[in-house]
Amino acid sequence: MRLRDPRYNAIKPTFESGKIKKFNDIFIHVPMSVVAQDLGKKTARFAQLIKNVGDIKVDEVRMLADLCDMDVEDMFSLIAKELPKKMQQ
Repeated sequence: MRLRDPRYNAIKPTFESGKIKKFNDIFIHVPMSVVAQDLGKKTARFAQLIKNVGDIKVDEVRMLADLCDMDVEDMFSLIAKELPKKMQQ
């Protein structure tokens, strides 16, 4: 197991300050390739999940929330902002 990337430390305070407004904003601070590796995904597969956030598994959301030291509910709120309108109803 590799060490947790220190760039994850920026996610929670940036979210709390309102600068992270949607799920994809996380990747401004932590590269998608790093997150993919930490979740045990190939980067190409993870990129597909990011384009279709409704396909992300609950366990993956929980793992990412843990990496970012965030509540799962907050992580889901970021994901919800990127769901197609018809899925939000």
